[in-house]
Amino acid sequence: MDGNLTSEWEQYLILRRTPYTTYLFICLVIGIGGNGVVILTYLVKMRDNLEQRFFIPHLAVMDLLACASAAILCLLSNFYPLRFPSDSLCRFFWYTSWTSSAISTLILLLIAIQRYLSVCKPHGPQMSGKWRYIVYGLTVVTCMLLAIPFVYLTGNIKISQVYKGENVTAYYCSTGATEGGWREFETVYFICLFLIGVSNILVTMGFYVPIGLTIYRTFNKQHHQKLNNHTGEESVDVDSSVDGRQISEVFSGDSSKSRKSSLCNSKSLSIVSKKSLKKRTKAKNRFTLMLMLIALIYVLSNVPTLALIVIWKDDPEFWSVEDDVKLNLIIILRRLFLVNNIVNPFLYGYFDLKFRCKLVELFSCKSCR
Repeated sequence: MDGNLTSEWEQYLILRRTPYTTYLFICLVIGIGGNGVVILTYLVKMRDNLEQRFFIPHLAVMDLLACASAAILCLLSNFYPLRFPSDSLCRFFWYTSWTSSAISTLILLLIAIQRYLSVCKPHGPQMSGKWRYIVYGLTVVTCMLLAIPFVYLTGNIKISQVYKGENVTAYYCSTGATEGGWREFETVYFICLFLIGVSNILVTMGFYVPIGLTIYRTFNKQHHQKLNNHTGEESVDVDSSVDGRQISEVFSGDSSKSRKSSLCNSKSLSIVSKKSLKKRTKAKNRFTLMLMLIALIYVLSNVPTLALIVIWKDDPEFWSVEDDVKLNLIIILRRLFLVNNIVNPFLYGYFDLKFRCKLVELFSCKSCR
């Protein structure tokens, strides 16, 4: 009787969470596909373009792992809401999803620091060369060690519940799988992780504030220069033509032609140099704006998750929602952090013209210049 009731209740829960399951499938497909394309593009076409993009392919790898492991864990929990198939599988996915997600968020902090040094302190020490590998390696090792408690704190939890007047035994894959003194450690551990997460958000955005101000001042300066140059270029053209006429009147033969040619060449080189510098500055600012937007999406997608964790800990009955729409909306907000792992490839494609160019080359026979 217990088995039949469990199956009946399980089918009801599966159907009830259909919108949430759809959301997870979308995240899984886009996360693996999008980040996979980014990794492939860098491996095949952009190996020589890693000076300012060193952390981008590493971020794509971690986003792919974080999205895949978290989405698969949640999907398994959706398809087996009362009988999670394996205790070991539960622990593995909890550890993998948290570790890769933590590395991903810290990479965003490293990118913020790198851009801060590049934009705001261009003449000071930079995060380049061997230091990038050292810092990234330390980040990976730290997160892997910090996540070890998940192996002990998670697992299948046996719970007896009442359904239609009968006792039903359920096995949930969740935290809180320990007993005794581990419970106190678990509380302290998750409070520390919560504080680390909030601190990482604040510090990451803190680095982008001066970056944003610097870019704003740069755009402002370029705008004023453009207005001044517009008037200046007209006067230069007039003066040059006048000088040309004067030169042609005073000098004759090869000497006159040589001077006019030298003047024109000097002016052309100056214009080309200014255009080249302007193009590089624009590309740099565009790339930095892309990274700022990535950080902003990281913050916006993680705040609801952190907020719901706090609410849930204060009110264990928080998830006992009767309305299906409200339930699915709350659960999706709880997993909104997955958006942070799937949106970056689209931002690369829109903002990073170099990446877009190499992506076109990868999937077509055309050479993009």
